[in-house]
Amino acid sequence: MGAAVGALGVPVFLYEKSERGHHEAALPALRQGGFEALQYKLLRPDFGPPSPHERLGATIVGARDFLIAMNVNLATADLRPAKKIAAEIRALRAEGEARFLGVRALGFPLGSRGLTQVSMNLTLPDLTPVDPVIEWIEERARDLGASIAETELIGVIRDVDVPTALRLQMDPAQVVAAD
Repeated sequence: MGAAVGALGVPVFLYEKSERGHHEAALPALRQGGFEALQYKLLRPDFGPPSPHERLGATIVGARDFLIAMNVNLATADLRPAKKIAAEIRALRAEGEARFLGVRALGFPLGSRGLTQVSMNLTLPDLTPVDPVIEWIEERARDLGASIAETELIGVIRDVDVPTALRLQMDPAQVVAAD
């Protein structure tokens, strides 16, 4: 598929398990700066031209393992705790802290609700259970003068992950059988 899209004049980057080793495979690094950033640099795509298509831009194609997408919403409109917690998670992951292996985190405001959010993808759920991450966030939020308002699962979770995700609010329809 990547070659076919590249033949249309659209740069195609492969990521995660599809990546071939000549550029950064992490999706956040490939997307950093958005379309505007792509316009001013020479690209090294896996397929297609070295510059974005003027109307279609560029695309990323890849295969990855299952991930758990989740949010921990903090009961504060102050964005600083969510941003600090997310930054600490990223730093601990980079240091190899076992509780945060494969955890990607960002802090966002939820202005219309008067809340903030630590938004996360757990890309290694076989190694990193959900509950210890939420418990750590709860403790750090308390240290920063905030508390957890709610948690939410975005998308689905495998049935094998549910026993270690009891702190994560989910609908039974979001639970899928593991292959």
